[in-house]
Amino acid sequence: MRGLSYPQLSALLAEKGLDIAPKTLSRRINRGTFDAGFFLRCLTALGAETIDIQGERVADVWLRGDGVWKRGR
Repeated sequence: MRGLSYPQLSALLAEKGLDIAPKTLSRRINRGTFDAGFFLRCLTALGAETIDIQGERVADVWLRGDGVWKRGR
């Protein structure tokens, strides 16, 4: 997780408009009970700009201010 603590990730997500307590975040991640949208929001909060699968660029992703995901190839 790039060396971040749950409180730090929680703060980054809050900057992107998703308020989630560090304890809740920890439980959700450790249980693996999250959907792809949440995973993408975490990646965006961590500063990811592209998603590579097996070394091949699949898509550029970003979160607009209104919370709508955009995807491009």
